[in-house]
Amino acid sequence: MARHSWKLGALLLLPLLCCGGTDTVDSDGGVMESDGGVTHTDGGVTGNDGGVTGNDGGVTGNDGGVTGNDGGVTGNDGGFTGNDGGFTGNDGGVTGNDGGVTGNDGGATGNDGGATGNDGGVTGNDGGVTGNDGGVTGNDGGVTGSDGGADGGAADGGHGSTNPCLTNNGGCNANASCFNPSPGVATCSCDSGYSGDGGTCAPINACATSHGGCDTNAACADTGPGTRSCTCNSGYSGDGLSCAPIDACATSHGGCDQNATCADTGPGTRSCTCNSGYSGNGATCAAIDACATNHGSCDTNATCADTGPGTRSCACKTGYTGNGLSCTATCPAGVVAAAPSDDHTHEPVGTPITYPSNPPAGGPHWPVWATWQVHSDTVPLEYLVHNEEHGGVVIFYNLARCTDGCPSLVSQLSNFVESQSQDPLCTSEMSGVLSRMVMSPDPDLDVIWAAAAWGWTYKVSSSCVDTVSLQSFRDAHYAHSSENECAQGGYQ
Repeated sequence: MARHSWKLGALLLLPLLCCGGTDTVDSDGGVMESDGGVTHTDGGVTGNDGGVTGNDGGVTGNDGGVTGNDGGVTGNDGGFTGNDGGFTGNDGGVTGNDGGVTGNDGGATGNDGGATGNDGGVTGNDGGVTGNDGGVTGNDGGVTGSDGGADGGAADGGHGSTNPCLTNNGGCNANASCFNPSPGVATCSCDSGYSGDGGTCAPINACATSHGGCDTNAACADTGPGTRSCTCNSGYSGDGLSCAPIDACATSHGGCDQNATCADTGPGTRSCTCNSGYSGNGATCAAIDACATNHGSCDTNATCADTGPGTRSCACKTGYTGNGLSCTATCPAGVVAAAPSDDHTHEPVGTPITYPSNPPAGGPHWPVWATWQVHSDTVPLEYLVHNEEHGGVVIFYNLARCTDGCPSLVSQLSNFVESQSQDPLCTSEMSGVLSRMVMSPDPDLDVIWAAAAWGWTYKVSSSCVDTVSLQSFRDAHYAHSSENECAQGGYQ
């Protein structure tokens, strides 16, 4: 507490305030009343926060004090007021024209005076001009004023004021703001992006509530307290708040080949399938040549023509009739001619023999004959004539005379040989022989193919096989020789 300096006027006032009873006049004309003093029912040495006040009294009295008609201790700014305090005024002390403790305008007042000041005035725990009902008081206020009076609660006064937010953020969390709504009071509020009571603040995960406002087909990423980013998932497009499925086929045909079909299989995905007539993985498709595989399913005696991707046409070749998928020979029957011979001479194996007909149909021959079967290698004619002598039928062919190689001729002739019924004579004499027929290539044959029996020939100049006429020739001349027997031959 600041130490105060008291002037003479104030010293003279103290006995008057203490004792009451007898009227007292100071040297300049101050008036004291025995019953009144400075007293008023509402007043006292009072200011906004206190007035001239102290626990023990200072200038104190129960009913009395300094009192006057118009005010008592009153001044321009409050009564008992001044920078340094003390009971001070221009003329000092307790003085006034009309009485009471008055100075120029009031009691115990002066330009600088009053029992108050920046450092305390007559204020504090031990002092001040105070009384229960009055103290230094007048009709209009006592020691009172709008700026303080004898007051000790001002900003620079005895106790001062406090802003708790100025120390340690008012006890608020580091992520909170402190507010001072009134002296000595602090409130805490969590900063943006944080939640809590201000004393405790936790960062807000924006994605934790309603997926952060992102689209259901987007990913929400926590980017800091209270913030997030939204990114559309793969297969979707948009700003993350709104995401739409991507139709992969809508752009550049989904990357599929122009000859493929693009099918949307889900957001951002598609499948590519080559169209009919094309082959590939869908991204690349090539036209199919239908004739390149299995001759386009055309008959072997038909031509296959590529008519576009995956399509073809089949047409039977000359000499055949049908729809192209199946063609039947339309060739004429072979020419049948007689070639009589009564010479059954056996010449030693290896002896060259010339025959009058081509193919030979009887005459001298070697003593060994060929096995009854289809031979793929050329069998010497001298063996085959001996087969004819035993009642057999021999088929000859020369593929060198075919312009197209006769691809089906050998198979057709082989099928004919193997389709014959079982010869009863062969069953009793030689197991394993079906019939007495032999087939062999003949590079010296002057037609494409021919058949011969002892004394008869059947010649064909086309690559087709007329099985009806061939079967008739076989049946007419089979087993009609001088030696009708079914013994297996020795030349294989």
